[in-house]
Amino acid sequence: MKLTFRSTEPPLPTATTAACGAGMDFGSQSAKVVLATASTSPRIVAACRLVYPAEIVGDPIKQAAFVAEWVDQWSAATVRKAHCALPLSLTDYEATDLAPSQTDPEQAAAEKLGQVLGGGAAQVTADHWVTSCPDRPQRLHVLWASRDLAAGVTREMVRRRLPCRSLSASPATLGIVATASGEGARLIVDLGVNSAAFAFVESGVVTYARPRVAIRTSEALATLTALLGVSPWAAETMVAEWGCIPGGGPIADSVQKSFAPWLRSLRFELQRTLGYLDGVGSSAHPTEVLLCGGGAELRGADRWLSEQLGLTVKTCPPPAAAEWHAAEPYSPVFATAAALAVSGGSA
Repeated sequence: MKLTFRSTEPPLPTATTAACGAGMDFGSQSAKVVLATASTSPRIVAACRLVYPAEIVGDPIKQAAFVAEWVDQWSAATVRKAHCALPLSLTDYEATDLAPSQTDPEQAAAEKLGQVLGGGAAQVTADHWVTSCPDRPQRLHVLWASRDLAAGVTREMVRRRLPCRSLSASPATLGIVATASGEGARLIVDLGVNSAAFAFVESGVVTYARPRVAIRTSEALATLTALLGVSPWAAETMVAEWGCIPGGGPIADSVQKSFAPWLRSLRFELQRTLGYLDGVGSSAHPTEVLLCGGGAELRGADRWLSEQLGLTVKTCPPPAAAEWHAAEPYSPVFATAAALAVSGGSA
């Protein structure tokens, strides 16, 4: 599942040693970059989180140029191609039932875009897929982004000797994350800075999605920063190292106090989603919930949610098909970039 825009530039000449593919997850505040060797037994050889300079926050085209230039200048490996994920805030998603008369999904997707965007439908690049559920009509999923934005991102990367082979976006990228994590029906939750995205994935296909859930990790971090009088970066370290483990000491107690409303909100939204999936009689029930993104770094959140929901909840592991050899330790913040690097942008 990928947006239909593709770079038309030919591959750039590169060396034959240490060739890698890159997965790039463009977030609202930083980009996550993961490099994986291009082989039948891929190895993840590098990972980093690049915080955007203040002057390019909110400008994805300048962000793409910044990341591509950094990789070109500083990567010891030859990066032959990149697979990128656009931030959720710059894409839109709709799902609707297909009528029995709608036998051509591509035409149905075009009609849906026309209904939503009117004349603006010509200005977007889009992806679509169809899912089935017992005793229910087929479901059409449509995901789109600005054509100028997509073209600008790939153009800036190619200018810096880094061909962008595919663009994807949530919730489609969460299908790639789920597939990279192994087999089974899973509910994937991407806990971003300003919102969360939920996707129920069966056999690598997103069958149900909630793309913009109002769970703001930034607000909980701001509360912790103010409570302890520390920098945002120090607060993030405390979240990952001390977390919300009961009896973990004064810092853990402060983290727990700051993140308590966030945890309750996340529990509520998970209960809503699981209840909906039960109600519509989906063909499979989630065997587990996987947490990724920056919010998933809250130590102890998975254990607390497992106890509350009576369902296995864990942080998203690295891709099952690759070995993690990067100097940077794995974190669920790299889940999307790592999945893109290893899978080549395909679920």
